[in-house]
Amino acid sequence: MYHKTLLSPLKLTDTLILKNRMIKSPQSTMYWDDDYFMSDRVIDFYESIAQGGVGLLILAGILWYPAHPGGIYGALYDDKYLPGMKKFVERMHRHNCPVFCQFHHTGPSSPSDDKGGRPFGPSRLEQEDMASPLPYLHATRELSLEEIEEHKRRYVDAAVRAREAGFDGVEVHGAHGYFLASFLSRVWNRRTDQYGIQSFESRTRLMVEIMEGIRERCGEDFPIGVRINGEETEGVLFGGCLMAFDLEPGTYAFEMEYVPAGAWAGIAVSAGSILIFILLMRLRGKVPIKR
Repeated sequence: MYHKTLLSPLKLTDTLILKNRMIKSPQSTMYWDDDYFMSDRVIDFYESIAQGGVGLLILAGILWYPAHPGGIYGALYDDKYLPGMKKFVERMHRHNCPVFCQFHHTGPSSPSDDKGGRPFGPSRLEQEDMASPLPYLHATRELSLEEIEEHKRRYVDAAVRAREAGFDGVEVHGAHGYFLASFLSRVWNRRTDQYGIQSFESRTRLMVEIMEGIRERCGEDFPIGVRINGEETEGVLFGGCLMAFDLEPGTYAFEMEYVPAGAWAGIAVSAGSILIFILLMRLRGKVPIKR
């Protein structure tokens, strides 16, 4: 049989066995309705993939925080989003297709915070510290320990809502220069406290605590995936051309040693940062596309 392994079942937990190993990775569609509500277009897009026989869908870019300048995303930071999410999950399950919910916030890569001030991140960085100039990246403010505790609570609460909505698992997004990725990165993280960059254990602490919080609230049978970059990259935009440089190839894989056994069901290794998206947005409309 062609692709025998690809088409074979995959056991993630005792209660979740995928019918095959084809997984639709998370990808923002920008199809959401106003104020982050579910739309028929989102459902139709993912259902067409579920009908094709994929083993697992991961719904991308769901906000755990109630303010996100820029981007058209879905949300689960409030119970008001549960009806739409339940409808979405029910439609995917009609096709025997389990679905995970990926949580997202751009963090320090945002243009601003919800009040128009500096975007939040692990450290206060000035404009001259940015890997790319305005208008691509903006000076950041440092989160206090109290704010970190609040963000952890919001993240875990959103995961609890995902389980209530019927999702079969969640993915913790720690890649692409976004919120959790910034704590892993020496580019963004200059802290010297327990969430600082001084050790693998400290730089992964926030991600691990969030995953442990989800496990405690959602149970041992609820799968948790994590998305990280395969290597630390950032970049500088010069005239529309992205020039990437490696800071420490391969270290993120070693950092997962600090995630306790049983805390996660799998790792999705990705690459790149929000600067890639910015570059693509600049090119948008200039590349002829023929159907």
